[in-house]
Amino acid sequence: MDENVVITAVSYYDKKYYFNEACKDMPGGVAKEILNLCKIGAEMTQGVFFISYNNDGGIIFSVKGAEDDHNFDDIGARLITDKLAKENTELINSLQLWHALTRTEKGVNLKKRLEKTNERRETDASRD
Repeated sequence: MDENVVITAVSYYDKKYYFNEACKDMPGGVAKEILNLCKIGAEMTQGVFFISYNNDGGIIFSVKGAEDDHNFDDIGARLITDKLAKENTELINSLQLWHALTRTEKGVNLKKRLEKTNERRETDASRD
């Protein structure tokens, strides 16, 4: 069974956040941006807001209410989640690119080839 990998989550209830240590290679600006977006999502939905990726590299925004929160509005939270996803397509594209380059075999191989090419260029430049 394929499961989503949570990148970050923020809880409206206890004002705590989680950032997946396995994602620490993410560019700092993107990491800050998704954490801020998660905070906004948690506040707007009054739940626990998640940003995750699946095995295909798709970015998923989701939200859950606490089991004992009988006032949590599932439908309203879903509408807010969809709106945030639509408003942040550039960020989603950045996350998908990061995933493709760091979490897929093709991306890792491409990254290695680019690094070798850069090393050769630097070596050639230092000879001149």
